[in-house]
Amino acid sequence: MAQTLTLCDEYGIIYQAMKILPDDELKIAFLEALAELEDNECHRTRKFPKTRLHKVKGVK
Repeated sequence: MAQTLTLCDEYGIIYQAMKILPDDELKIAFLEALAELEDNECHRTRKFPKTRLHKVKGVK
């Protein structure tokens, strides 16, 4: 079951993004990406379908 968390926006990044992003579709996509990065299940399985986050290999 999904756990409800509150986001701490210490520097006002989310607030600024909501003001700057022109389209509601982009705002929703931004919030979905934040929700995915906050999801412990995604980190446990290392699968991030929305943000396509992956480990970079071969960089020193």
